[in-house]
Amino acid sequence: MLRACCLAGKISCASRGQRAAGLASPASRAHTATSRRGILLGTAAAFSRTKRSRAEEAMAPIPTEYLPKLVAFDLDSTLWYPEMYMLSGAPFKKDAKGAVFDRRGEQVELLGASAAILKELATDPKWKDTQVAYVSRTEYPEWAIPCMKLFDIAPGKTMFSLSSYNEIHECSKKYHFKNIHRASGIDYEDMIFFDNERYNCTDCQTLGITCIYTPDGMTSSNWAEGLAKHAQKVAKRS
Repeated sequence: MLRACCLAGKISCASRGQRAAGLASPASRAHTATSRRGILLGTAAAFSRTKRSRAEEAMAPIPTEYLPKLVAFDLDSTLWYPEMYMLSGAPFKKDAKGAVFDRRGEQVELLGASAAILKELATDPKWKDTQVAYVSRTEYPEWAIPCMKLFDIAPGKTMFSLSSYNEIHECSKKYHFKNIHRASGIDYEDMIFFDNERYNCTDCQTLGITCIYTPDGMTSSNWAEGLAKHAQKVAKRS
């Protein structure tokens, strides 16, 4: 059943598989990850810094009843970088400062405002009735999950323990969300999703999910935009 349902997702993942095949050697993966890391991390961090105050000023306090019941994130190039296929894999390790590395010492870093947003979801009382999900088509769930378990985002809370649902496998993301909907009972209209690939946003949007395109990874501006758009949608329904 899963194999049949995931056929479309596997086809849409072909380009990723081809990229991964082209980066078969650890040296090639490391070179590509290193060359892109500075650009992507620098862009996300700079964008988040320059836009933070403007986004916060523009976003009026959102009533609790207008907050989404589920917040979902893509992983690769949305919350972290390098992408899993670029790495050498498990076992992952964490140093004394909390930095996370793969088995060959390649660092995995949270992008832009990702750490601050996850911490807010874990600690701010206004989010106590909201669930978190990770939705990823990575070819390496066996790497992504242990990696998530090493990222501390708040006292006693890891990136992995924050989540209620982990749809991390090679299916279309629309199929991922159908699984989450069945398991949680949460309406699609009460979900918000952040992803760095536009196709995933347009595809999942057809279900009624508020989708936010994050080409530079998670930024405070993306976060503010998403919450505002979702609140407007809820207000129209009320």
